[in-house]
Amino acid sequence: MSPKRIARALVLAGIGIVILAAGILSFSALRRLGISAGWNPGLAALLPVSMDVYALISTVSWLVLAEGQADRKRSGINASVAVSLSVVGNGIEHLNAFHVLTVGWPVVVAVSAIPPVVMALSVHLAVRFLAETAQPETATETVTQASNSADTSNITGSPEKAAAESWNTLPEPVKLNRVKAATERLKAEGKPVTGATLAGVLGTTDRTGRNYLAKLNAA
Repeated sequence: MSPKRIARALVLAGIGIVILAAGILSFSALRRLGISAGWNPGLAALLPVSMDVYALISTVSWLVLAEGQADRKRSGINASVAVSLSVVGNGIEHLNAFHVLTVGWPVVVAVSAIPPVVMALSVHLAVRFLAETAQPETATETVTQASNSADTSNITGSPEKAAAESWNTLPEPVKLNRVKAATERLKAEGKPVTGATLAGVLGTTDRTGRNYLAKLNAA
């Protein structure tokens, strides 16, 4: 195993340990906050689960699934709010433990409102994600050799023309040919080959660019 692979494995293992440790610490504080807000110890454990898990999935959605500037902005705000709620909840509980802050009715009302708010935001996130995955990504994969040859010639000579055509109606072999040609064009122009730059040439979404770049690398 190369040193780079070992280093990557160590980094990933360290990230996992940090996430686990931070999750346990946050769980402890938010559970005590839930008890202070009036839930019994068993149900109070669901408060940190709902808050921290939502903060985790909203952050992943922001960094990986969001497409387009407007979508990234909304996802970034959503993730920031989710993380901020967890931070504030942890802070309130520690202040309460040191008798700096008393958990009065405003805190109880705010904490009690968290579950329905998080549930609604999670449903919104799920609907958006399912709507994206439901979009047709491939058409029929049967295409004649003559069509393949003609299409390869077109994309090699004019990527702009290929990008203007409807991506979702193209057969899979044609898509791969266009991805390959677009990648070669980016390299020739000295530009980085990423999902975003590939999507810009093909006229697709960033997510589609990332998917087909991965397929091309695997091939």
